[in-house]
Amino acid sequence: MCNRMCEVQEPLNATIAVLMNPVECLTTEEWETLREIAAVLKPFDGVTREISAEKAVTASKVKMLARVLMTSCNKKQPTLKTEISKQLLTKLLEGLQKRFGVLESNMLLALATFLDPRF
Repeated sequence: MCNRMCEVQEPLNATIAVLMNPVECLTTEEWETLREIAAVLKPFDGVTREISAEKAVTASKVKMLARVLMTSCNKKQPTLKTEISKQLLTKLLEGLQKRFGVLESNMLLALATFLDPRF
């Protein structure tokens, strides 16, 4: 939704301008924050689509997809400028670390990933 709003920013502002009961438009800083949030959440959308595309998600994909999310969040962190997007990314990283931080030591998931012919 954030991504779609950024795509239609100009038509959205034009439509709001011609309304009889005008609503307050987003500021430039708010648009920038929305763009950064959309960029932060993009990898999560990709992982969600990947998981939703399969009838049964295998254990071997869990480790790989969690690593992809953590790596993409760590790469995105130095590029953020707004405080809200920085806080969002920090909370997402904390949640990922809390839930998936111990995957490296889980021998069952490591074996499942090793034996999966896709990897």
